[in-house]
Amino acid sequence: MDLSHESDMSYYKVIAVLSEPHQVFLIQHQKTKKIFVKKVLTVFNPEIYTRLREHPVEGVPRIITLIPENDSLTVIEEYVPGTSLREKIENRDLTSGDILRYIQDLCAILKKLHSQRPAVIHRDIKPSNVMITVYNRAVLLDFNAAKYFTPESDRDTVLLGTEGYAAPEQYGFGASSPQTDIYALGILLREMAAAVRSCGEGAGPAGGIRLEKAPGDCFGKTSGTAASFRKRMDAIIRKCTQLDPAERYGSVEELSRDLSALTDGRQDLRVSDRLKKYLLPGFRTGSPWKMAGASFGYLLMAWLSFTLKIAGTQGLALWVARVSAFAILMSIVLGSFNYLGIQQAVPLCRNKRRLVRVLGIVLLDAGISSMLFFLLVLVEVIFFPA
Repeated sequence: MDLSHESDMSYYKVIAVLSEPHQVFLIQHQKTKKIFVKKVLTVFNPEIYTRLREHPVEGVPRIITLIPENDSLTVIEEYVPGTSLREKIENRDLTSGDILRYIQDLCAILKKLHSQRPAVIHRDIKPSNVMITVYNRAVLLDFNAAKYFTPESDRDTVLLGTEGYAAPEQYGFGASSPQTDIYALGILLREMAAAVRSCGEGAGPAGGIRLEKAPGDCFGKTSGTAASFRKRMDAIIRKCTQLDPAERYGSVEELSRDLSALTDGRQDLRVSDRLKKYLLPGFRTGSPWKMAGASFGYLLMAWLSFTLKIAGTQGLALWVARVSAFAILMSIVLGSFNYLGIQQAVPLCRNKRRLVRVLGIVLLDAGISSMLFFLLVLVEVIFFPA
């Protein structure tokens, strides 16, 4: 590392470890206070990272700085707050609309990458490399295994990728191409489909579309029966994951068109998804039991707050105190249930250790509650002096 790079790095401070084995850290610029991600790579293609830095691609974290050193490369890139797609799959926090949105987002990103000259092939598309932002959009991460497409190549010389998602050609049976990324999209689509919930008649077969009754999450009326949708989705997955690249989709544009044709009401789905994120905790899943419990909880908080009595306080001052009490209780609920991704603002909430995450949530709730209480005191001092 030369002196200029040392000077650049001196402005950054590590504030959290995102993955110690993979040397991924959350860092903060000491002057601007902006948050970034630092990665120390031992497997990489320097030409790919240089190209992404000089020609940013929408849907890919912007690269700020590249620091080569011996056999490693330090990458400082844009921090994208959100939730890993892996976490959403494991928690079954997916809807039918989410599947279409995320895969379409990835198709749009790959279209830009594949249309470059030469085309950039990602070669490691998997749930842990897809971040879902607080605005419910998919972002593609980690280009460690990426390479340029070379049509004249017979087979890959370096075998990279993740078992279960890597296409056969990544194991020496051919050369990576845009169809390699399409194969991984098919595997990803199948994995998401197995975790999605939609209106239907029961559970689908293993590896297929799981269909459960879930009010408010339904392809239904304009897209035909659930069985028909499942059949068409499985056909798309099969075409993506053919062993022979020539039998897969010719481009991500073709895949995108077939996904769009799955439902005539996809515009309504996009609007529904945009509104869904603003629903209060307890109402986002559409579960009757959760909605009933949440309604009871919110009504109880309202009753406790708006029947509050404070000695020596009455009239407008009392109602300001009651509204403030309700706001404080609501802030605790919203912070605890990560409303609109608010927990992403606290590094402790993203820690892999459960106890550390709980501590982060407690600190977040305490911070917001204290701030609201301070505002209440300030209002009383200014407008209701003793």
